Amino acid sequence: MPKIQSKIEGKGNGIKTVVPNITDVAQALSRSPAYVTKYFGFELGAQTKIDEKTNRHIVNGAHDAQKLQSVLDGFITKFVLCQSCKNPETDLIIQKGDIITKNCNACGANLPVDLRHKLCAYIIKNPPAISNATAKAHAAASNSTDRMNLGTSSSAPEEADEENDAADQDQILDEFANFVTEILTNADPEADIAIMDKASDLGIKDSKAVIILMQLLFTAEMLEANQIKHHAALLHYFVKNEKGQKALLGGLETFVSTDDNGIKEALYERVALILKAFYDEELLEEDVCLAWGEKASKKYVDKKTAKEIREKAEPFLHWLRTAEETDDEDD
Repeated sequence: MPKIQSKIEGKGNGIKTVVPNITDVAQALSRSPAYVTKYFGFELGAQTKIDEKTNRHIVNGAHDAQKLQSVLDGFITKFVLCQSCKNPETDLIIQKGDIITKNCNACGANLPVDLRHKLCAYIIKNPPAISNATAKAHAAASNSTDRMNLGTSSSAPEEADEENDAADQDQILDEFANFVTEILTNADPEADIAIMDKASDLGIKDSKAVIILMQLLFTAEMLEANQIKHHAALLHYFVKNEKGQKALLGGLETFVSTDDNGIKEALYERVALILKAFYDEELLEEDVCLAWGEKASKKYVDKKTAKEIREKAEPFLHWLRTAEETDDEDD
């Protein structure tokens, strides 16, 4: 693998780092260059930009090659090396239930990666290519599992939701909410994994889980206590697509307009800052935010409240529009 290169461009608030040889580095690791770029962004707390047409991979801020190489070592450990034999000849595979595993072509191990890392959500939304050998082995294993399950009932979470009547769904969601409340109260160090597993066991749709989590993870001190960053990895597991982002925005509308525990008084005027914090953690994308801001909906709160929240969010939305115009001018 070639050593990572760094080229710093711009100055002031517009300073950014271009990684000119990231394609060569990623190819040596048998990983997508976008995975490496996004990993840099998550680890360095910086926004990233990928232009596939020009093959420009950009990380905001000034980062020298030595710093990038150090961060890249972490990517290799977490998403390349086999946990069993430490061989780099692995493929990433997305299993049922959105579990990501590293399939080792050297020793045959197929072990899960740590789903708490934010990059996992990006990988699930942008599945990796795998080698022919791994594809055949994976298909054979899946066929074997399907044969073993013949004659048993195995409906997917979405199918289970459709089959349950409204009362059953409410009961399931209540059970999940009670579980989350209890595990957060007990400050379980493995809370994130337990919450993911519980949602999967109950067959709860990701968007439903997001709505519930938005009401339970945060308090009126969510900004001061840096709660968004603390819970970002958990939310990334459920916010996998545009639908998940819309659910997060809807959950935020409901949360900040809640009168309990001084939440509305503390957060209503700070919606723009809250949205910026979610955006910085790459839980929200520009297009989704701008589309949300254009039209008030009464899906989560009444129309008047929805309109007021969008008005409070205008400084953030204006910043996004301005940033887009600046990027276009730079291009």
